[in-house]
Amino acid sequence: MTALDDAPTGAATTTATDHETTRVEAALDALLSAAPGVRRVVLFGLCDAASMAMIYAPTRPEVTGLVLLNPWVHEGEYLPEVRLSRYRSQLAVGQQWRRLVSRPGALAAGLAGFASAGIAALRRRLFRAAPAPTFVAAMRKGLTAFQGPALVLLSEDDLTAQEFAALVARDAKWREVLARPGFETCEVAGMDHTFSRPGGQEQLQERVADWLAGLD
Repeated sequence: MTALDDAPTGAATTTATDHETTRVEAALDALLSAAPGVRRVVLFGLCDAASMAMIYAPTRPEVTGLVLLNPWVHEGEYLPEVRLSRYRSQLAVGQQWRRLVSRPGALAAGLAGFASAGIAALRRRLFRAAPAPTFVAAMRKGLTAFQGPALVLLSEDDLTAQEFAALVARDAKWREVLARPGFETCEVAGMDHTFSRPGGQEQLQERVADWLAGLD
């Protein structure tokens, strides 16, 4: 399995993606040259590296599997559904309410943000969303063309994962791709973006190892 260590989070523009796929091409060529007996490679990527893996995977027959952690689909403002979900989770915490009540200005701002996100989410449902950014469309196109299995892991407590889930929830084409045989999407309860919380790395390693063991 080859882990992709991509550019800093948020660099998944069209230009950056072209540059990074060139880097992956070089890394994969180096791996296959150093280990000529290797015939199958599983790409492992987090965030924008996961997004890049979707685009790159169908271009190389040696890539036979994908492990995708919290794929990056962010462009500009966070989706209203994601911001609304974030406000809900924060307002459900008693400590957060106590902090807001003790600071009237913060309370007003918090409630205004919650209302704004709710209105924006409703507007998105009533009116068609804008076309997906080019790199997001390329991600779906690549994943559609990819013929191997894929494991998508989404951290429960992560805005990047929430935005990807929101995209899939509202886009039938994404749902169709991820529903294909051999594709599996799982939410990892209580986990952050990089699986850095206690037990996170062990849980991730175990989950990925089990999935790899199930491959042909």
